[in-house]
Amino acid sequence: MFQLNTLIDLIDGFQSAPTFDDRLTFAQTSLGDQGANGVNIGEIDIETKGLNWLVSSYPSHWMELYAEQQYYEVDEVLLQGAITSNRITYDTGVMRPDLSSSSLRLEMDRNLYEFGFRSVLAQTFPGAHKGVRIGLSIAADTSLIGLGGLDHQAHFSRLAAITCEFIGAPDAASRAPLHRFTSPRLTPSEQDVLAYLAAGKLYSAISETLGITEAAVRKRMISAKRKLGAATRDQAVALAVRDGLINI
Repeated sequence: MFQLNTLIDLIDGFQSAPTFDDRLTFAQTSLGDQGANGVNIGEIDIETKGLNWLVSSYPSHWMELYAEQQYYEVDEVLLQGAITSNRITYDTGVMRPDLSSSSLRLEMDRNLYEFGFRSVLAQTFPGAHKGVRIGLSIAADTSLIGLGGLDHQAHFSRLAAITCEFIGAPDAASRAPLHRFTSPRLTPSEQDVLAYLAAGKLYSAISETLGITEAAVRKRMISAKRKLGAATRDQAVALAVRDGLINI
């Protein structure tokens, strides 16, 4: 009954909030009452896995670090949330270096833990228009895995679905700080070229393996360098390996 009353109160609260900022404040307060110490709500571009917009109650110095270190490139909530409506749940501070997909992902995990975000629970849903998903993620200062069992996580899914349905999108009148993370992503063919270079192959061998001209291989390399902000071929390969964009 408590969970049902919570959901009814949530719907009533959203319906009585006339503006996006009012709905955002209500959502953050309501989720805080449920134990969240951080709340993110945003719209994900399915193709690029970037954030078209994000509103967050995380401290500004975390958001600055997130942008500066480009954690959005390895953020599991974005990468998984762009393709599935399944709940995404993980504890921070427990990731093993030998099992991490990249050093950047490991760094993000450790910093989340240091900032007091010990667990993350997230879910996304189809957005208001084609090609986007809208999602909610919460953080807590204690583990959310197994807390209250499956019933607790199902309750979160209902809270998330209601929040994402009613929150809407920020408009010109909104004063909420907006964050956007939409860096260019490597194409599969660019990743292939980088992976072969990391394995020590020459342009001529890559050309033969992929069945394209050597000029096309070089063109993809140049594009990958630009997207990664690399000055040289070797630096592009190193950055791609570091960020888990290619496997070697």
